[in-house]
Amino acid sequence: MSDQLGTSDIARLLGVSRPRVWQLRKDPTFPESAGRDEQGREYWYESQILRWAATTKRDLAARAPLLFRPASGQGAYYLGTSMVDGYVILNWDSELGRICFLYRPRGMEAGRIVHALNKLLPKTGADAMVGMDAGFHDAWGPELRAVDKAHPDRHYHPRWTDLAQLLGMPVPYWPSGLTIPREMARWRPGSPPLVLPPRHPALDTGPLLRLVSDSPDGSTVAAAALELARAIDAQAAMGARSDIDLLDEAHDREAITLAATLLQVEEAPDVEEYWLRDGWAQILKRTDRLAEDCVDLALRWNSGRYFPFSTPNHLDPERSAEAAEFISRLQPAERTAAAQVFDDWTTAGYWTDPATDLPVITTPEGEAWAATPQRLPAQSPLHTVILRDQQVWIRTSDGTLYLAPEDGDGLTWGYRGNGPTTLAMLLNRLLEDINAPAVRSLREEQPNPGLLRMAERVPQDEGGVFTRDQLISARNGN
Repeated sequence: MSDQLGTSDIARLLGVSRPRVWQLRKDPTFPESAGRDEQGREYWYESQILRWAATTKRDLAARAPLLFRPASGQGAYYLGTSMVDGYVILNWDSELGRICFLYRPRGMEAGRIVHALNKLLPKTGADAMVGMDAGFHDAWGPELRAVDKAHPDRHYHPRWTDLAQLLGMPVPYWPSGLTIPREMARWRPGSPPLVLPPRHPALDTGPLLRLVSDSPDGSTVAAAALELARAIDAQAAMGARSDIDLLDEAHDREAITLAATLLQVEEAPDVEEYWLRDGWAQILKRTDRLAEDCVDLALRWNSGRYFPFSTPNHLDPERSAEAAEFISRLQPAERTAAAQVFDDWTTAGYWTDPATDLPVITTPEGEAWAATPQRLPAQSPLHTVILRDQQVWIRTSDGTLYLAPEDGDGLTWGYRGNGPTTLAMLLNRLLEDINAPAVRSLREEQPNPGLLRMAERVPQDEGGVFTRDQLISARNGN
């Protein structure tokens, strides 16, 4: 509530005339003005006026938010939790009416709290509904937003102390990552904090753990699935710890009770990358729904870091002879979990590239999309690089054509920027080792100056073809 209110604004807020406001200002309890505007006129903040009306003037109290009004101290009766539209609602029956505090198990998106309050207020029978505005913390603690049934168009910022004095008890606080509905239903006033394992608000690790339990002990599949589940849980734990630390710094800490705390688990040992890549390679070849769910989680978590491929590439045989050659060698295939990389695209057929065993789809419109390798399974060295139609192709000395490896920044040319820099770094790697991994980050190494100049000078529209000898010459500064 940062709007500056003048006399007319206060009159509208309280539903009285301007002369009445002038009379009220003579009351010694009337709040001091918050300052003067550029014209020298005094102004007040809405919260100042409403808090004063709630506690001082009985005939004006009805205009004030319910949570600003004083309570007798008899306390409220806790009614437990309910689920409404995917939200967990904590309910109290207080002397001033039904109070509801909402939580979203998947986490509240910043700025969405007002929408949630408006949506749930008429569905819960609440006289006042409260929730936290995610991502914002003020001096008193996690920032609260509230709305009353009596004034559904007005949202306000109560303090935790406001809510606690009405409830007659500290308000339960659930850190992010610990808002598990069945556990929240167990909480009762006065109970010690529940000790819970973390749960990511947006990613359900259940499919990964089911895959672990269904896989042989010691298998790479189990290792890959468990490593991802632990990584997701670790981020959830970090969020919960951050929330708890912030809570301990809050000025209103005594008005807040920690409803749940984090179960401490041993840090998982690192898993070798080759082990993870083997496990995901096996998962990607499966055709069951569980494997698809796990692949979807990996894509959402880190874009499939340990997959043998990265983002799909559009192939246009009319614009590129290389794309036509690539498409001509494809073989029909059944759908596997690897098809999740194509998201929810409408698909007419599934194919595989026999040179890389990577997935390709065709659409009803006849378009082809191929998963881009993260490294090439080639057996012979680089022979030629083809830059065509915004795609980079690699032909090895045995004549096999590949899409160039990508993982992160795209491969482009014809200007100064990340794309040509990434291309120069990749070409330098492939000259040394055809099986080298794609460039994940520009911080991994410095590009070769000669290859970088070449990549920056190739015409964007025309592209170009460069032999191994030409690349080596450019690398040597010739």
